[in-house]
Amino acid sequence: TMEKMEAAGFVPDAYSYNSILGACARAADVASARRWLARMEAANVQLDIFTFSALLSTCAKAGSISDLFEWIGLMTRHGIEADIITCNTILNACATAADHACCERLFEKFQTTLGLLPNSITYAMAKACAAAGNLTRIEELEKEMQERNVPLSDHFVCSHLTALGAARPWRPEVAEELFCRAREAGIEVNRPVVLALSRAVGWSRCDKLVGPQLRRKLLLTPRATAK
Repeated sequence: TMEKMEAAGFVPDAYSYNSILGACARAADVASARRWLARMEAANVQLDIFTFSALLSTCAKAGSISDLFEWIGLMTRHGIEADIITCNTILNACATAADHACCERLFEKFQTTLGLLPNSITYAMAKACAAAGNLTRIEELEKEMQERNVPLSDHFVCSHLTALGAARPWRPEVAEELFCRAREAGIEVNRPVVLALSRAVGWSRCDKLVGPQLRRKLLLTPRATAK
């Protein structure tokens, strides 16, 4: 442990602390990340982009929006600018927490204030739109992606299908067209996509689109995917 290493005379550096913070991120352990950040600051070890990437990833996985914005402020005070990867991490945290309003504010701010261009990962914020039942906004985002030549992702397609499945009136023909278009583009057909598709078009039509054997394989083995 770090305590034993310090007792033996080892002086932790930024790499050491960042490695521990990375472990906190993998475990989505915000409380531990906060403790190690405090120790890092107390030891006067310089915080860097790797420090904040780990902290923000921790928040993203835990869906902790309040800690997320606190650490964004700390990052700014340290003079570290957010890049597209950092911004996507932040948006993912808001989307995971189903905070649609937060996603929209950040999506706008990243483009107007930071001048960042969204990529396919950025548009995965559609997850929050689906949770809010905002199908219209998802359709607007897809149109924007087409205009910017941003390719579809399985995450976006899954969110779009989820919203279509919950929409009333039901629009299975739109969902089918979306799925076929996504598959032609080489989108990964995975378990979340198949589940969302089944809700959007019904199990019978889903079997015809995906194939009953592949559908059963994907649902029985969640990590299985097909092109």
